[in-house]
Order: sequence, then C-alpha cells, then structure tokens
Amino acid sequence: EVKKIIVGLPLNLDGSPTDATAGAREFAKTLNRELEIPVDFADEIYTSQQAARIQGKKESIDASSAALILDQYLKRRGFMQKKLS
Repeated sequence: EVKKIIVGLPLNLDGSPTDATAGAREFAKTLNRELEIPVDFADEIYTSQQAARIQGKKESIDASSAALILDQYLKRRGFMQKKLS
C-alpha cells in the first residue's frame, strides 16, 4: 500500500527554480489530487549524471535516477538509519 509519492524536484545548484520546477510541482499537485496520496519532493540535482555513470545505458538512466532520488530522500530523513539499527 502506497503511503507517499516522492517526486524529483529540478533545482539549480543555488536552490533556485529551473524551467522544469513548475512542471514538477504541477505534476505533484495532480498526483495528490487524483490519487489522494501525500506527495513530497526530493532534490534531483546530479541524479541523471550519477545514473549515467552507473548504468552507461541511456534506457536505464531514468529508472536509476528515480532509485537515486528515493535513496537520497530516505537518507536525508533518517529512514535508512532507523530501519538498520
């Protein structure tokens, strides 16, 4: 059962919005309204570049980027440490 949806939020290095930020926020708003599941954001800076280095295959980059975004989100909120200890 899904408890929360995490959406990658494209930001500039200084934390300011990019051209894609508003679209991501609108997408999250639509998900929340349609699915009635809470939506949270995770900074997605460098995830595509990291995924490209890990995978090397273009078709795998989006899935790897999503996994990296979720991993970073969980670590920032201390979830990984709580579950492991």
